[in-house]
Amino acid sequence: MADPAAITVGKAALLGSIQGLTEFLPVSSSGHLALAGHVLGTRQSDITLEILVHLATLLAVVVYYWRDVAALVRFWLITVWRSADRMADPLMRLSLALVMGTIVTVAVVFPLKDTLESVFDMPRVVGLMLLVTALLLALTLLRRGESQGNPEIGVLAAALIGLVQGLAATPGISRSGSTIAMALLLGIARPEAARFSFLLSVPAILGAALLKIRDFEEVTLGAAPMAVAFVTSAVVGFLALWALVGFVRRGRLAWFAPYCAAVGLAAILFA
Repeated sequence: MADPAAITVGKAALLGSIQGLTEFLPVSSSGHLALAGHVLGTRQSDITLEILVHLATLLAVVVYYWRDVAALVRFWLITVWRSADRMADPLMRLSLALVMGTIVTVAVVFPLKDTLESVFDMPRVVGLMLLVTALLLALTLLRRGESQGNPEIGVLAAALIGLVQGLAATPGISRSGSTIAMALLLGIARPEAARFSFLLSVPAILGAALLKIRDFEEVTLGAAPMAVAFVTSAVVGFLALWALVGFVRRGRLAWFAPYCAAVGLAAILFA
């Protein structure tokens, strides 16, 4: 069990900021938390801390995309029961795509859960996975000159995006980077690629938090580190999300590839 004193307010602020920044920037939050835990000696992170920062980044997504979230909730509570042609509604098609992506993600993650979690203690493997992320981001240069694309996500495209989201449970593979890259390579318009990736992250982040809650036994952090971790993760996460959407809209996702490659190589050589 983690020692509550092992994670101070300063470490909580640092780890919360790392989670908030890297959950949305395409550089792998789990990879950075694993490497930060290796350097700081906190063993990936405390269970309480993990739950808090996951919920904080979930809040950041809901706040940023509140119009889309509210529209989906309103659709399923009211509109879907009154519409005679509900299948023609864009919100129905978006809902089906989100459901398909989530189902595929779950189908990938659950059989591999224990294997993926073991990677947290393998910094060199995390480094290798960061190189995979760098490659995926670099491949988006193939679409750099194309500002247009399909404005909607089909079920097949959603399944493929869900597949890479499931594989991104591996520390070092960026969830946002891999899903947005896949969407762009499938010909999806830039704004929709980012929007779908982050809406799809809502059930993924919530599911990750619930899995951690299942392993939860008792609060192992003081009130101050808990509050600091949550606030820093939420605020930094919102700012990172806002920044990344701007990068995607301008076709600059590949700009993060050199950073991922550098951190990955450093982890392989010096861990």
